[in-house]
Amino acid sequence: MDASQIEFGFQSAEALEALFDGMPEGCLVLDNRWRIVFVNAAIARRLSIDDKQSLIGKDVIDQFPEALNYRLFSSYPEPNGLQESLVFSDYYSPQNLWFEATVYPSRNGLFIIMRNLNAVRPVMPEDSRQLFRMLPYHALDIICYTDQAGRFKYVSPAAHKLLGYRPFMLLGDDVLEFVHPDDRRHVGEALTGSSLKGSEELMFTCRLRHTNGMYYWFEASIRRIIGPENERGYNFTSIWRNITRRKELEERLSITRRLGRFGCWERNLNNVYTYWSPEIFSIFGIESESPPDFNTLMGHIYPDDRERVRMTVENANSQGPGYLYDCEFRILSAGNEVRHLRIQGEHVEKAGGERVTMGVIHDVTDSKDSEQEISRIKHNLKLSQRMAGLGYYDYNIRSGKLLWSDELMDMMGTNRESFAYTGGDFFRLVHPDDMERVKQEIDTCLGGGSFDSKFRMIISPGRIIQIHSLGMLMHDERGEPLSMFGTVQNVSGQKQAEEMLRLSEKLSAAGQLAAGIAHEIRNPLTALKGFAKLLLRAEGDSRERYYEIMQSEFARIELIVGELLMLAKPQTAQYKMNHPGHIIEEVVELLTTQANLSNVAIHMELEQDIPLLYCEANQLKQVFVNVIKNAIEAMPEGGLLQIRLYQESGLICADFKDEGVGMHLSQLPRIGEPFYTTKDKGTGLGMLVSINIIEDHHGTIQYTSELGAGTTVHVAIPIQHKI
Repeated sequence: MDASQIEFGFQSAEALEALFDGMPEGCLVLDNRWRIVFVNAAIARRLSIDDKQSLIGKDVIDQFPEALNYRLFSSYPEPNGLQESLVFSDYYSPQNLWFEATVYPSRNGLFIIMRNLNAVRPVMPEDSRQLFRMLPYHALDIICYTDQAGRFKYVSPAAHKLLGYRPFMLLGDDVLEFVHPDDRRHVGEALTGSSLKGSEELMFTCRLRHTNGMYYWFEASIRRIIGPENERGYNFTSIWRNITRRKELEERLSITRRLGRFGCWERNLNNVYTYWSPEIFSIFGIESESPPDFNTLMGHIYPDDRERVRMTVENANSQGPGYLYDCEFRILSAGNEVRHLRIQGEHVEKAGGERVTMGVIHDVTDSKDSEQEISRIKHNLKLSQRMAGLGYYDYNIRSGKLLWSDELMDMMGTNRESFAYTGGDFFRLVHPDDMERVKQEIDTCLGGGSFDSKFRMIISPGRIIQIHSLGMLMHDERGEPLSMFGTVQNVSGQKQAEEMLRLSEKLSAAGQLAAGIAHEIRNPLTALKGFAKLLLRAEGDSRERYYEIMQSEFARIELIVGELLMLAKPQTAQYKMNHPGHIIEEVVELLTTQANLSNVAIHMELEQDIPLLYCEANQLKQVFVNVIKNAIEAMPEGGLLQIRLYQESGLICADFKDEGVGMHLSQLPRIGEPFYTTKDKGTGLGMLVSINIIEDHHGTIQYTSELGAGTTVHVAIPIQHKI
């Protein structure tokens, strides 16, 4: 059988064993992916392989990178197709073996017969053979052999590990094809020998392309050698070492130096030399090729700092290896700009006993400026806190410790010596009537909400202040609750002003209602006068009936006078559960007479099962009086005022819709501004007071209006919120 005609890809393993296992020559069968299909016993013996089956399916290049060298792979770039057969001889260093290989191609791969030539070819001495084996095949760096044109003639196996290329794939290719375009000029000059003289060695760095398309940094060492075939010609050997990691570190250091404005320096203690990195020249604003001497350098240092720097250097020079020093000083750079520098150094003893000092100089001007700005901001913040009567607190949830600022200590009339830094100190000062509400609001904040509360604190016997506190929950890096932080403001003066404003508005409302109230009281008084005369002559059942009528009229007068006193008399706020429907009914009862005098009809629609509301009833009455009175005055020709009370989304809502003259859209945003009014004799304070009262109840009051179509006032107060 002609071996060149064997289609071994379709032969069974048993057939290959029967045909070639008994041959004295070595027999190797590869498929079209360079995998071993068959190895006969002769090759196994020569390679000292006990189990030749362990090689089946393995990549021949990975298993024997030294074998077959480049003649096989340069002739068969891919082990398939129908190329012509090939005969060549070569040396296999691991076994010190000269062999002749005959290669037969096939559609399915290669069939190789290898014959031992040691009997006719000299073998390499053992020590030389080991060296020959170790250098090219086991080196971590790539070893190359190139011709005068810069083409690969040999590439060591490390090329596969470092760049992903099979060595045989590179044979005959131009080295520059794999070099980064920006590096090709200086690499080309090196590889063609234009930069080399005689047998000198040239070193350079460049980037080489990996099979993945990326470029990696390599440091190359290249030397010219005389070719054995032509003494007048020459080739090149080169060693390529991957320095990508080193380049990355150098680039990071360079970026850090530029961004952080620091440079490196080194000085021999015997003043043999001084080294500065380029960044230090830039920091000092010195244009020179070498660092200045010590005295010249001192001229750049700010006068007030020169002596301190001189003493630091002299003291450092007298110390031994391992001594560290750290000093900050100022310099006068170009344009007499003052900059802040920090120098750090260490004494080091190099190999051979050379004693040097090395370290860094860091331009810390920006950080110094930032520190000064932060200090200024802190000072201004404290000043603002004192001027605004603000203090802050920080309650650590885990430790239970409470921190108060100095401003808050002063506000509460205490000091750090008498303050125990616990939550108990705070609650002992809270007014008993506000204690339960404040605790509930703090629990809400600790549960993930916010804290916005106004309450009273007892600073000393007989002295109570009203404070407004804001707070929020702070979390650590894991998202766990860490502390409750917030501000406190003494609003006692503000609350007093608000109370005075409310009282003023009450008196104003009472005065404006006087005519209607007088008319309302005159009617029952007239009836009483008449029934008093009748009562003198009445007998029996008539007397008792007259008496009951008079009692009802007296009750009517008492109700009207009581409501009038509610508007005029200062009262302490008393929050408790009240029925909102009853509050509205009482206000409507009071204003019905004024509505009748203005020809205004009031229609109420009160939803059933409205829940009780935690509120200050008299304050809400003041709001509703103001809203209803405004609605009546907005209908000078008479009309209908519709009042609707209902529950919606956790809110108790009251809508007051009139048929009055309405307002322009541009007027709506100004409602609530002090002294802004659309009435001829108004003060503009009524709605300001009303808005403040509703906000104290954590509610909202909104206006919608259209010229000529009337106005609707919408009041909404949370059901569950406790003031």
